[in-house]
Amino acid sequence: MKTTGSELQTVQKIDDLYKEMNIKSKQQFKVETLIFIVVLLILIGLFGISISSLNNQLTQQITENKKLVDRLDQIEVEMRAIRQNIYEKSGITVKEIQQQLITDVIAKKVNRRSSPEQQKALESYQKDKSYSTLKDNVYYLTQAAELSAANKLAPALQAINRSIELKGNISTPYSVKSEILAKQGNIVAATEAQTTAINIESELPFSEVLANYFNTRGFLYIEQKMFANALDDFQKGSSIANGEEESYILENAVLVALYQEQWQNAFDISTRLIDFKVDGGWKWFLRAIAADKIKNKSERKKARAKWQQSINADPNANTIKLLKAALEQSNLSEYQKWL
Repeated sequence: MKTTGSELQTVQKIDDLYKEMNIKSKQQFKVETLIFIVVLLILIGLFGISISSLNNQLTQQITENKKLVDRLDQIEVEMRAIRQNIYEKSGITVKEIQQQLITDVIAKKVNRRSSPEQQKALESYQKDKSYSTLKDNVYYLTQAAELSAANKLAPALQAINRSIELKGNISTPYSVKSEILAKQGNIVAATEAQTTAINIESELPFSEVLANYFNTRGFLYIEQKMFANALDDFQKGSSIANGEEESYILENAVLVALYQEQWQNAFDISTRLIDFKVDGGWKWFLRAIAADKIKNKSERKKARAKWQQSINADPNANTIKLLKAALEQSNLSEYQKWL
């Protein structure tokens, strides 16, 4: 069959139309591809800028943190220099500064708060030749603390008085003397000695033992049933203490508030103790008593359960013994049955 001219023209038109469409499709594909590549490049550029910006921010933060650490180190050095300058202007020698640091260790040992590191510092001092000289007030101070720990109270009192004669402007000998006098049953004189220790230590620019001193005198006031004075000392001590030490002193404040039948105050103070992540101690037991007194059954139940968990985790007979002693001969003696 022979193709006519008109048919050929039609086929040619179709071919031309196909070519035109194919060309347009290719061009469109090229355009789309080009747009995609451009967008991709823009995104990569923006991502690179973000990474670069983040990296710069991190670098800047690290630099700032380093500057802060360096500044804190510098402040620490400056504070040490200030303290040493104060001592030097007061006419105190470098050896006396060392002795003051050692007496701080002994003070914490006497108050049952010394750490293993502090005990090592004391042992290191004892091995030093200067420790053995009888002219060294710290020699008599350490001797008195050891004799007191062995309940050899008469020679301990003689040793501590000799230490005070040699050096009467440091606080620790008076705190040790207070302990000895308290063991002898002379609570009034013990309180006076502890007050002298507090007054001396309060004059120093820094103190690691002042909170303990207030805590110790608080207990001496309890022995005399001077509960308002005791609560005042525990509040002063807790205000300058940190962490675990603050927790222990606040426990004593709760105890005194209970002695004074300030039930709500005792409960409120115990609430502050909940924030301390400190295991053991009396806080849950005392909170349970306070909750019982204000008839808060849910808090009483919760506190007693927490107390039992604490005892199960650390069955310390001495804790129970001390708590029983704190409760007996008081308006809280009925709660001994909870122990």
